[in-house]
Amino acid sequence: MDNGVLFRGFARGAMTWGVVFLAFFGALRTAFSASPPIPYYIGPEVWEALDRKVAERDCGEILTTISVYPVHPGHSSLRRVQNYAELSSDLILMNSRAVVLKDQGTVVESVNGIRERSLDVASLPRPGSNQLYRSRTRVFEHLNLFYHADRTVAYFERLGFETLGRPMMLYAARSLRSTAVYHRSVGVIHLLDGPIRDGFQSFLKDASVVAHEITHAVVDRTTINRNPKNLVHAAMEEGYADYFAAAIQRHPAIAEYASGRNRNWIRDLRKRPVISHPEPHQIGHVFASELWRFRERAMQLEFSGIEIDRAVFRSIEVFNDADATFKGAVDLLVKALPKSLYGFQDEWVRGFFSETLTLDDRYRGYLREGHLFRRTR
Repeated sequence: MDNGVLFRGFARGAMTWGVVFLAFFGALRTAFSASPPIPYYIGPEVWEALDRKVAERDCGEILTTISVYPVHPGHSSLRRVQNYAELSSDLILMNSRAVVLKDQGTVVESVNGIRERSLDVASLPRPGSNQLYRSRTRVFEHLNLFYHADRTVAYFERLGFETLGRPMMLYAARSLRSTAVYHRSVGVIHLLDGPIRDGFQSFLKDASVVAHEITHAVVDRTTINRNPKNLVHAAMEEGYADYFAAAIQRHPAIAEYASGRNRNWIRDLRKRPVISHPEPHQIGHVFASELWRFRERAMQLEFSGIEIDRAVFRSIEVFNDADATFKGAVDLLVKALPKSLYGFQDEWVRGFFSETLTLDDRYRGYLREGHLFRRTR
């Protein structure tokens, strides 16, 4: 047979399979990367349905045994815990502090004509079954996420935070692009990961990521003039989020597991941060690391971590001032510290924040333009 005929036959076959592969990959990409509008818009019908489930509570208090990672898989082994109270009769992952929504993966038409992915509330194992799900299953990830969301909000309640009848909403779904973000406009935390994680590992298994994003939601609910377009405000909020994530998990490395191969994402509060460009996480790392160093020193002097954390929590009132500054945050912290700490001079406390107190002058006047911050004055 003519070699040219063979070559043309091979080429046609390769092209056919290439088209099939591209079509399959395109369909897969569409299925996983379609950004579902519904997490960005939690309509009143969703809140009403959740309110009904909270109000029913006809099962009373349910105690369920599960296994979770206390911090993350790289730091600690699985531990059996018992929690979840005030669950509704269909045994959903929900209580007065947190709700975990999961993507069912089916596309439906909404009442306003927007194509949306339908949502479901992640399922709990039935009481008494003591079924311990394998750590690689999606059910386990939802359980782990809910445990840490519930634990984080409970800790903030100890500091003075009130949910006021609105539990934290967390949305977990598959995606081609890994994302952990709090959407202020609708009050929903997105934790998206999938078969292609850009080198990241599951956010749902890393307690620091969950606590970090919930801190953003707590700041948003607690203050009135927070301005994420202002670099100083944005960086200060990232610093608070890192600090409380470290305090709640009792481990100073943020995103240590979730970062996966992206090791530059890890922010270790024990290490001196390096600011390569005006970016909120890098600048906030300076604030968080100095807060952490002060906390560690105060605890060495036999003050409790909860005492220090309560004072730091009160200092987020700085965002009630439209011209909030790092200096203002430090001043509020000094004012909120337990009276027993006033055996030290105020300047002794401020001495822990020597670099933080230089950030206002360095980054004042930077505003967000798209995804970047640029100096405008």
